[in-house]
Amino acid sequence: MRIEDEIKSTVALSIAKKVILNLAFTKNYVGDKFNEILKPFEISGEQYNVLRILRGQKGKPINMQDIQDRMVTKNSNTTRLIDKLLLKKMVERNVCPENRRKIEIL
Repeated sequence: MRIEDEIKSTVALSIAKKVILNLAFTKNYVGDKFNEILKPFEISGEQYNVLRILRGQKGKPINMQDIQDRMVTKNSNTTRLIDKLLLKKMVERNVCPENRRKIEIL
């Protein structure tokens, strides 16, 4: 497979441009396949990432800031993601008994 064929380029590309285009093309291809896998579960890649982090906790609660710190996509709105997972009954949100301002997710 040549990137020029995939993007139907009619001009010669430098090796640097080919590398960048190949990386972008591959990222999008893998992302599309990943989204196809998640589609039957009606969750996004970011929501999957939150669930992956929670699974790694082995049943122990984790606070929102720690989830945010562990996210692969750092610019995700963690509160919004948790809210959507709550509506799907995939997570639980509890107030920390020691610090009522701290929210823990299971």
